[in-house]
Amino acid sequence: VSKDTPLSQEIKSYLDQGKLLPDTLVWKLVHEKLDEFQQDTLLRRLSFLSRSENSAILDGFPRTVTQAKLLHEFLSSYFPNYKVILLDISDEEVLNRLTSRYIC
Repeated sequence: VSKDTPLSQEIKSYLDQGKLLPDTLVWKLVHEKLDEFQQDTLLRRLSFLSRSENSAILDGFPRTVTQAKLLHEFLSSYFPNYKVILLDISDEEVLNRLTSRYIC
């Protein structure tokens, strides 16, 4: 929330109260970035760049069914053959990995 915009102020008010952002607000943010990505991807395709540069990782999104539906609608309209890969590990494994890290 580094920019001082109406949207960033709205986000800050939720965060300051320790509340989760509503789906509509999260979607505004993600949609804006996906639109930018989609435009960049079209330019890359015209430039004949590699397919790996037409990929994205959404970490921690979607978190709700509503967000998943909005994401599916967006992706299927721009990228009809999009793929989703879910990487899921147990809480125990997360804790194990975090406590096994070396800190320099």
